[in-house]
Amino acid sequence: MSRVAEGVSPLELADYQKAVRLVLRHPLITQGYPDKATLATVRRWAAQLRTDLMEALGHRLVTTADTARLQRAQDGLDATRPAHTRAGRPFDRRRYAYLVLTLAALGRHGAQVALGELADAVAADAVRIDGLGLDTARKPDRDAFVDAVTWLAERGALTLADGSATAWTGDPERAEALYDIDREIFLAVHHPTRVLQHLTSVTALLDSGSALGLSAGRA
Repeated sequence: MSRVAEGVSPLELADYQKAVRLVLRHPLITQGYPDKATLATVRRWAAQLRTDLMEALGHRLVTTADTARLQRAQDGLDATRPAHTRAGRPFDRRRYAYLVLTLAALGRHGAQVALGELADAVAADAVRIDGLGLDTARKPDRDAFVDAVTWLAERGALTLADGSATAWTGDPERAEALYDIDREIFLAVHHPTRVLQHLTSVTALLDSGSALGLSAGRA
């Protein structure tokens, strides 16, 4: 078995350890998130990181020219690291649901999307979920939805091209916002290991293809 950081010289070990901490703290890294320097630091050590993270933790690091995505061997709920709203508060269930539905809706759009159009698409899906819904006439629903959109925008999956999300939240009848969709970052954020329409059984849904997949899935 090879040792961790085998290809790293003692003089560069501190820089490599910094890269490891950055990847573990930020599973998605882009050119602007969490800052403009992080991606370059991680990409410099990408080969060694891929080897060490896979051998030590079973995690897979996928890097492109504009992103670095850590795919954990088995994701679990972690209440200590929630997503945060524009005001810095942890996401509630409604915001997490809107985030997932927003990702699904963006997968059906092209290069750009208007915020009002995206809200309508999410609302059409949310209304089919008991206890959820999205009514753009209600300010709390608009706030929660824009928090989900802003989370994606902070990571570069969406870039504001025109208008204002804040203005839309205040009055969707008089304001609008237009976003460019970055497909590479979007796919880094939302890259399911299995596509639901390709599954034919509950066992296939639970089984991740790994040795621990079925038992862990059942648990």
